[in-house]
Amino acid sequence: LATSTPEFGRVSENVLREVSENRPILAERLTEQQINAPSRARAAVETAVPTPDYFATADQVQDTLRGNARTAYDAAYAAAPEVRDPRLRQVLSNPRIQSAYQDALKMSEDEMATAILRGEDPSKFAMKKFMDPVINEQGELSGLTLSNTTVPDLRSLDTVKKALDARITALYATGQGGSATSLKELRNAFVNRLDQVGPPEYRAARAQFKGDIEIEQALKEGLKSNTLRWQQVAKLARDYSPGELQAFKTGFMQNIARGFEDTSRSRN
Repeated sequence: LATSTPEFGRVSENVLREVSENRPILAERLTEQQINAPSRARAAVETAVPTPDYFATADQVQDTLRGNARTAYDAAYAAAPEVRDPRLRQVLSNPRIQSAYQDALKMSEDEMATAILRGEDPSKFAMKKFMDPVINEQGELSGLTLSNTTVPDLRSLDTVKKALDARITALYATGQGGSATSLKELRNAFVNRLDQVGPPEYRAARAQFKGDIEIEQALKEGLKSNTLRWQQVAKLARDYSPGELQAFKTGFMQNIARGFEDTSRSRN
């Protein structure tokens, strides 16, 4: 401990050399000073950047940014009560899209229940059931087929996109990178088509908050920002939506704080 830094070493030598009844107390305080150095470093960054979200978890960052864009998405959903597109209709028969549709129904039910608990109108979170169940001879669900009477709206299709995001994240987290990558390509093509056939309000909302996957990736880029050249950072900043840029800044500040804390710990 006494050799951690030259300055600290000199102070420690004086404490140990001088005979005093307060010497044990001084030694104890010096020890506490070093032990608490990482938390002091973190506090210094928090003071310099007075935004607690900079130290939030990835889920908290996503929730905050998604909430900030909620008004824009509500306007987009209201502008597209029906989305009629032959290409989307064709791809909705894809088994992985249909599986995401079932997940999306559960997500919608959870959002409706949450709205009820908050005292809000749950109907705006209701998802159109634009697929009909296929029942086999044993009376069991064997698949889904597109409804001939119900046309999907933008909110429902966007909820399917969110379900795809969740599946992709889960696949990456469990080491299934190949499956995650192929599903991500399908998801990106799905979203691009929504951008093309959806109202301008949807593109405006997506410009503010593209989705959970993009936010998570931007956060990761920020966390490794010390390995990036300034040209790479500049390109990312140009390409990012406001939400992605905020996530990158969050990861960047977390990276700085981690560096301070690691330096402080190395001196203990």
